[in-house]
Amino acid sequence: MSLFREKRERTDHRRIQVGESAYVFIDRCAWPQLEQVRDDLNRIFDIYPAAHRERLRSRLAAREDDVFEGALFELFLFAYMTFMGYRVDVADDAEPDFIVRYEESPPVHVEATVMRGPEKWRRHDDRVDQLMMSAGRLVADRTFGLAVHRVTMSERNPSPGRFATFVETVRAAMDAGSGTSDRSAPHARQAHQYVDEQSGWKIQFEVIPLQRERREGSSLMVIGGSSGGGLVGPESVRRLQTAIRRKATKYRDLCHPLIVAVAANEFLTSPDDIEVEEALFESPAGVWSRGQRTPAAVLLVHGCYPSGVATSEPFLWPNPHVGDSILPRWNSHVRVWRNEDQRIHWVDACPPCTLREWMD
Repeated sequence: MSLFREKRERTDHRRIQVGESAYVFIDRCAWPQLEQVRDDLNRIFDIYPAAHRERLRSRLAAREDDVFEGALFELFLFAYMTFMGYRVDVADDAEPDFIVRYEESPPVHVEATVMRGPEKWRRHDDRVDQLMMSAGRLVADRTFGLAVHRVTMSERNPSPGRFATFVETVRAAMDAGSGTSDRSAPHARQAHQYVDEQSGWKIQFEVIPLQRERREGSSLMVIGGSSGGGLVGPESVRRLQTAIRRKATKYRDLCHPLIVAVAANEFLTSPDDIEVEEALFESPAGVWSRGQRTPAAVLLVHGCYPSGVATSEPFLWPNPHVGDSILPRWNSHVRVWRNEDQRIHWVDACPPCTLREWMD
């Protein structure tokens, strides 16, 4: 049983509609980039335990974004840890989401949670995404994308045509300044600002040349790397602490150590080590600042969206009061706190693995 129908002719290019679930949108939309998304999700869904697939599928098909994102994150965690060589058992409702084992090592519980921004930020992101998609259809050049860093908006919507014209002017100036006609050549990254005086919008962005393999079949030119919503600074730290503590105290009398896995989807960019360090260790509010032994580790993932499932890289933060070997043979990013010098040490595999590497 596949998650999405594979042999189906898709002709609908409309963006996601009001009230439409993410699952229905991905299944019916004919955008070329979604073909890869469907293939990736079908492949990892096929390895999910058959006895639990129907329930997971119903959660992925839910209209509520939080239900969909939670189910997607659990699917990602199961696939990632399975490909890494762990035995992953889906637990019942009375326990954390998974029991994970590596060979003869003691098992651990893994409980998943998704950080999500307030509704006003999601509406903000939707408006920026709509502008990017509309402008993208008006730009002929498919060799670059945009990383959008900051957006100031008003109640009025800006003109996609004027924004597309500005972007094309910026790109032409970059080509003239580079002295080359090869549009795949790297350029010095430079921030630009677009001001739409009629609507009151201001957009700060960088032009990012795309690799040739990412251009093939692209129906969308302008890419919002991050669309201006999300959390930064002290508020992100507090919400990360809350998300971890809520799951760390949910279950009583567990038989095995607990790892809380967090999809930090509401951060503007991948959480900085300094932000996570403050959330976990900063006295007096840090999750582990007073010698707490729960959770035994935090597994942090950024960008666990449908388009990012195959390329997301989890970061493991072991609890220093429990020990570093909570997940033996973890072959990805690890951040370890050393009491002797009171700082974080990187213990990363080279290079860390993604689901894309295993699936290819």
